[in-house]
Amino acid sequence: MQKIICFLILITVSSQGRTQTAPDFTFTDTDGTEWNLYTELGKGKTVLLDFFYVNCVPCQTFTPEIVQVNNDY
Repeated sequence: MQKIICFLILITVSSQGRTQTAPDFTFTDTDGTEWNLYTELGKGKTVLLDFFYVNCVPCQTFTPEIVQVNNDY
C-alpha cells in the first residue's frame, strides 16, 4: 500500500510542471503560406507543432495520427 501511495504522490508532483507562454513567431509553409502563432491562437484555433526529421522512422509512423488530428479538427 505504501508503494502505491508513494507512486501516486510522485505522479501528482511530477505532473505539476510550470507553464510558459510560447513566444510569438511567424513561418512560411511549403505551399508559401505565411502563418503567425498568435494570429491563429487569436482566432480560437488550437496549434500543434510537430518537429521531426524526415528520415526518422518512428516519426514517420506517427504521421497518420497527425493527419487524422488535422482532419478531425
